[in-house]
Amino acid sequence: MRIKGVPEDFRVEELLHTEIGARGPLAVYALRKTNLTTQEARRQLARALGRSPGHVRCPAQKDKRAVTLQHCSVRMGGMPPDRLAGRGWTAAFLGRLSRHLTPSDLAGNAFTVVGRAVAPKETDALRARWHLLTQEGLPNYYDTQRFGSYCPSLGFPGKHILTGDLEAVLRAYLVEPMIGDPPPIRAYKRKAEGADWSQRKSLAPRSNHRSVLTYLADHPTGFKKAVNLIAPDALALMLHAYQSHLWNRVAGTVVAKALPAVLPLDTPFGPLPLPAQPLAQATRAWLEGTRLPQLHHRLSLDDPQLGAAIAQTLADEGLELGKLKARALERVFLEKGSRQLWLRPTHADWINTEADELSAGCLKITLAFRLPPGSYASLILKAMTATDGCPLNTP
Repeated sequence: MRIKGVPEDFRVEELLHTEIGARGPLAVYALRKTNLTTQEARRQLARALGRSPGHVRCPAQKDKRAVTLQHCSVRMGGMPPDRLAGRGWTAAFLGRLSRHLTPSDLAGNAFTVVGRAVAPKETDALRARWHLLTQEGLPNYYDTQRFGSYCPSLGFPGKHILTGDLEAVLRAYLVEPMIGDPPPIRAYKRKAEGADWSQRKSLAPRSNHRSVLTYLADHPTGFKKAVNLIAPDALALMLHAYQSHLWNRVAGTVVAKALPAVLPLDTPFGPLPLPAQPLAQATRAWLEGTRLPQLHHRLSLDDPQLGAAIAQTLADEGLELGKLKARALERVFLEKGSRQLWLRPTHADWINTEADELSAGCLKITLAFRLPPGSYASLILKAMTATDGCPLNTP
């Protein structure tokens, strides 16, 4: 099965539970975009409103290769334009708030997803997995979109931050390809292969990368200062990606011990367990009622089962809980809090099955469902294809 054959195959509508009023210093817009990142659309909206990008905030990031509707708050006076538009985006004024929107204002996301290139003989297996996952749920893993900072040659730069190998952090950011590098950075890294810091500075596009390289050209071993010159949002992505990887491994250990039978979800970092059959009511209730904490050096645990899973994960990673601190960073920290262990889609509907106009002799299926904030629709699709011999493909 293939998803995102065209951007229109993946539609996301962000749901708010905060009421938008008529007063306040901030304007709220519904931003609809196609084949744009949230940051690209946010910058274009800011330009259209005559504001700096820092005046426009979106409480969540949305997929690029998709049609998405999300919300932005903009600090501005006067009468905001009712509608704005640009290449690949439109924005509609909804009202005003006294503060910026935050993730706590989000109720979740409604998805409509088309899966293509489905062989007719595979539909029964896909329907069976869809029924199991929508009735029983699945682990609330972070999906691969969270791990754009992963560097195949060096691993997670977030781990190197925690272990103090700051040269490896800089090499991941400035030299070696990361799986989420945007095209200009990917091209620069290819072009600059084998160059030293000074040569890389002249080759880098105008970006934070060039700022960091400017410092390294004059201070080639000043790794701590150079790391702290990396844009805070990029550092946060590195650190939180590795923290999310640790969460996934702990969750996988807990789930594997709780379920009587599991199927593997293949990931670039190793398999994670998925439910293979209906769950006992008590097991499902326990999974749905459990939250797993994010790991950091001050975490205290009362649950022996959870403590054992965390200890096993950290031992496998060669780390200790008490040392999980980003000591070298000045402005970015590990996340605290917790995440729901189990995920069950709501408003789930297998809408239709019809001929796929993009793949001769194949079918396409259209699915609709809702997920809470921070959960991944792509995970549902991957879990559906975990055992049917029809792997999920994305562009």
